[in-house]
Amino acid sequence: MKKKQTPADRLFAAGLAAHQKGQLDAAFAQYEAALARDGRHFDTLHHIGILGYQSGNHELALQFMGEAISVNPNVSSVYSNLGNIFKAIGEHASALQSYTQALALSPGNVDALYNRGNVLQQLKRYEEALASYRRALELAPRDVAVWNNCASVLLELKRHEEALAACERALALDPSHAEALNNRGNILLDEGRHEEALDAYALARTRHPDYPDAGINYAKALRTLGRFDEALDTYDTLLERFPQAAEGWHGRANVLRHLRRRGEALENYQRAVELDAGSAVFRVSLGYLLIELGKMDSALKSLDIAIALDSTLTSAYNGRGIALQRLRRLEEAMASFDASLAIDPEYTDGLLNRANILQDMGRSEEALAAYDLVLALKGDSAAAWNNRGNAYEALRRYEDALGCFDKAIAIHPGYAPPHWNRALLNLQYGNLLDGWRGYEWRWNNEVLSCYAEKRDFTAPDWSGQESLAGKTILLWAEQGLGDTLQFCRYAAMVKARGAHVVLEVQKPLRGLLAGLPASTRSSPRATRCPLSTITAR
Repeated sequence: MKKKQTPADRLFAAGLAAHQKGQLDAAFAQYEAALARDGRHFDTLHHIGILGYQSGNHELALQFMGEAISVNPNVSSVYSNLGNIFKAIGEHASALQSYTQALALSPGNVDALYNRGNVLQQLKRYEEALASYRRALELAPRDVAVWNNCASVLLELKRHEEALAACERALALDPSHAEALNNRGNILLDEGRHEEALDAYALARTRHPDYPDAGINYAKALRTLGRFDEALDTYDTLLERFPQAAEGWHGRANVLRHLRRRGEALENYQRAVELDAGSAVFRVSLGYLLIELGKMDSALKSLDIAIALDSTLTSAYNGRGIALQRLRRLEEAMASFDASLAIDPEYTDGLLNRANILQDMGRSEEALAAYDLVLALKGDSAAAWNNRGNAYEALRRYEDALGCFDKAIAIHPGYAPPHWNRALLNLQYGNLLDGWRGYEWRWNNEVLSCYAEKRDFTAPDWSGQESLAGKTILLWAEQGLGDTLQFCRYAAMVKARGAHVVLEVQKPLRGLLAGLPASTRSSPRATRCPLSTITAR
């Protein structure tokens, strides 16, 4: 026998009809009227909770979900929706507890399984998330969203083949699914299949021009391929259309930072943080840039906020350690690197920087052992080989040091520090020709002041091979007073080659060096050579 409708039932039905049409104010008015007739009307209490969640009024949503449960604690969907509210406000433990209760009442609740997987994925509990998604797929094998999220988790686990297969299942069910098309690009990019990733993102952009994530990732792939100008153009086009896309500003800043356009990068990172203040990753990126700008206190503030937002982010602790090391707060820096390794004992950046701290503390034997840990995990780390060489040098094991520098150079020929360290070691032990030639790497070594003080000349650099007869050459001081006094004697040798020598030195030395065979006037067309470079010519 059909239950007779009450006035509250009829008012609820009217509210539900308005709710389903998206008329939230009208729905709320009908729901209120229903509760005025029956304050314990379960469906009305439940749906006011849903309406509160949909409108972002989480306090209202929690209140009415709680009241619905007090009327009937045995309905799975209420706990599932309660979990969604807790998930939205970042209370992950309460969300998981709610989903668990929903599944205890109804093990086949696919929404609860799916959303439980989403929370576990956010918490980086990837194996548990995968199990939840797979159970959902047993019950709903044609659910595209679950297949796509399953692919995302498999990507995090670096199980690329399985991730791609899950993504293909999603696309077989819905070939135009925006997130799955984008996710396919993510998997290919992470696998190093960059051109294929570009094609996947391009397809997603073509089919879904209003979906910014595909454009953001397309630009990211261009950056990975070293096509920085194209990446910037892509970001500019995207941000003109989607100025609120925080990830777009963050990605653009990453490109600018790589191009050493740090002032612009700073503005873009700050814009990203303004748009998404809850992103720990954005705070970390900002912190690393502030370190590069020498603003250690500001960097620490940004990194501390990142840790407060996500205490599992190894890169935040690592950046914090770097900033503290620059401030010479070595014990605190060590503690920060140790914190990153407590999260991931095989985090090579943390291991490398911990070894650097030991070397900085003069504990070279311990540093060597620490560098060996890094190299056991990442044998092609040029930085680890270089720094291992520094530790050997500190222990006066010079042949071992040279071997490490050579290994670093073989791995990464364009990496300046091992060239520079090798040059200094050669100079120290009398191998002057190799030493002075290697000394030229100072211009590429970012940690040296001369790198930041490089001058742009329109005139060519003198290679030492071409004739100087009848030409003007500018010899300029680019280091300290002592170096200028050491190298100024070469002005006479250069003049003996038939050159008109112009000597540019520091103001305090001008009177002292006035008697040298050189003038103080030059033309823009003069060949040039830094004083410290003459010996390599």
